[in-house]
Amino acid sequence: MDRVLADLRTRNRVLSTLHQHGRARVAAGDLQLHRLTQAVLRDQLSSEERAAAARNASVLLAAASPGSGMDPVAWPRWPDLLPHLLAIDPADLVTADARYAACEACLYLLKRGSAQAVLPRLRELHQTWTALLDSDHMHTWWAANYLPRPTLPLVTMTRPMRCTATYLTGSGRC
Repeated sequence: MDRVLADLRTRNRVLSTLHQHGRARVAAGDLQLHRLTQAVLRDQLSSEERAAAARNASVLLAAASPGSGMDPVAWPRWPDLLPHLLAIDPADLVTADARYAACEACLYLLKRGSAQAVLPRLRELHQTWTALLDSDHMHTWWAANYLPRPTLPLVTMTRPMRCTATYLTGSGRC
């Protein structure tokens, strides 16, 4: 995958072939696979191939990340990446940078006024990473840190502050 992406000629040939066979839409540097095509491809992968695909997707998403979801300078670049960060299974975000980008995408949406839309995704990230990585893992804590933000005006900060204190002191789970 890295060689295909690094070599412009090879990358263009692969994208052109995908487009010619109706497997993807390629326009203005964008690649779009239909969800059904994605599902069929994903279901045909062995567990080793799926792990490699998850790693490649994570690397690509992290590389494309505009950075902080709170940085207005980066905001124009988020809409192109959002569909991918919102569609990928949280279990397939296998690098720290990809997980961070997923959290920052949620923060971007929060800053843009989409709190109710992003809350289910934040819960999904947190639940998946808790199951995969454990509740004490740093990436699970990232998602937990973002989770109260959509409901901030509705809740007190007592539990998030208690959870942070618990994590920092190492005295157990919140």
